[in-house]
Amino acid sequence: MNLLALRYFCEVARCGNVTEVNRRLHVSQPAVSKSIHGLEAELNCTLLTHTSAGMKLTEKGELFYEKASTALDLLDEGQRLIAPSPLESVKTLRIVSFVRFDFLPELYLAFQKQYPEISLEIRHATYRMILKEHEYDVAILPDSCLSSHQDSVFLLEDEFMLAVPSTHPLTDRDQVALEEVKNEPFVAMDLNFPARQYLEKYAGRQAFSLLSLWNATSFPPTRASSRPATVSPSSLL
Repeated sequence: MNLLALRYFCEVARCGNVTEVNRRLHVSQPAVSKSIHGLEAELNCTLLTHTSAGMKLTEKGELFYEKASTALDLLDEGQRLIAPSPLESVKTLRIVSFVRFDFLPELYLAFQKQYPEISLEIRHATYRMILKEHEYDVAILPDSCLSSHQDSVFLLEDEFMLAVPSTHPLTDRDQVALEEVKNEPFVAMDLNFPARQYLEKYAGRQAFSLLSLWNATSFPPTRASSRPATVSPSSLL
């Protein structure tokens, strides 16, 4: 049984979308589909079916996914146990981040527990600074900033939050489709920021542009006057 096919299958099962797996793993859609079809042929059963929302596990697919994901986790753990550490000669690891920092403390503590002899230097930098200086060992970037020749590891998925006045009709909503705010004036980060580029990209697919009242290069911390809602581009739902 092909281990790569198992990995592709498990990723599609987690994401529910082949396109998302292509983006994460930097592999073509035909390669993922062919591997999964080969796996289904080998097992003589259907593991995934197409739905309007994406890919969904069949009943047998759910049973197989549970065992396959566990097996892959065990294999990965075994490789980590016997592999020489690439950090054996490292004394300081320099990390720059272009994204928010709130998830870093947990990673920092876990890293220090596993590698107490290595000190971490963590700082924030703009994307242009990261491209220009190269004075770092690890860069934390949005995937939209990555190129095909860069080695990368997926860390987490983030959400877009929409902040509106307490009197706005969308105040009590937990989730908002991007089309619902296409006529709203925005205070947003300027077009140099990947998050803004991401929103503009998906707005463009729906044939409209975001109305920008003011483009900011940074936002000071403020206290929200109402509960923010998650913004979901409909093309991703």
